Amino acid sequence: MNRVFFCDIDGTILDVHRDMKHISAKTRYAFEQLKLQGDLVFIASGRNYDLLSEEIRSLNADGYVLCNGAYVRINGNAIYSCGFTKEETEAILSCAHAHHGLCIIEASDMTYVSIEDPEVYRKFVIDWKFQDHYLEEFSSYEIPYYIAMIGLPDEKEASEVEKELTQLNLIRHNHTLSFDVNVRGIDKGTGVRKAIEYLKIPYENTYCFADAMNDMGMLENVAHPIIMANAHPDLKAFGFAETDDVLNDGFYKYLVRNQLIKEG
Repeated sequence: MNRVFFCDIDGTILDVHRDMKHISAKTRYAFEQLKLQGDLVFIASGRNYDLLSEEIRSLNADGYVLCNGAYVRINGNAIYSCGFTKEETEAILSCAHAHHGLCIIEASDMTYVSIEDPEVYRKFVIDWKFQDHYLEEFSSYEIPYYIAMIGLPDEKEASEVEKELTQLNLIRHNHTLSFDVNVRGIDKGTGVRKAIEYLKIPYENTYCFADAMNDMGMLENVAHPIIMANAHPDLKAFGFAETDDVLNDGFYKYLVRNQLIKEG
């Protein structure tokens, strides 16, 4: 066991908003080479395990930092979790409905949806290229939820949601009228720290690849933070090391250029 690599999904190894729906051969090769060397590779995502596609699962990651850091799974076992209180869950759904939005709320292995406006939901599904057949209708406040996504109809309603849910951690998605919602103080950096501590990996052997503002916590908690050329402009302002666009195999190219894997 040498190093650990945390890798975001959207905008980093896929880009559904620019119609990149499949993991490239170079990225698959990079994952395989890292694992063959004894390095560990993690998927870090706002999604729960239920929402990871078969294509993502086929990468056979060593672990998962999920729900924006609120749930960490290693070798099939949860090593950390931090969910909403019942009152927080109620506030999230109530706020989404009051502003004519939708709420997708995620337990560890199940995903639920509550819809106020079908048109907002239709647009959300198109924006995210969502496979919505596996979303269950929300029915219970009694199980633990770790992250929510709120989609809104317009900028005015999005601004109101930001003002009303100040007790929680809201992060706006790149290019969309939607947010991730977590327990305040929880982000991908939380999950990354928990994974590193659990695995006892030396800090200097930690890497991450990311593109969005909801990746900031992860970038700040590894020794080698790398962003994609297609990263959000606000993220680029922090001066992180940069690799090529996801459409041009930026993940693979950084690893080869820095002699972390052999060219293939």
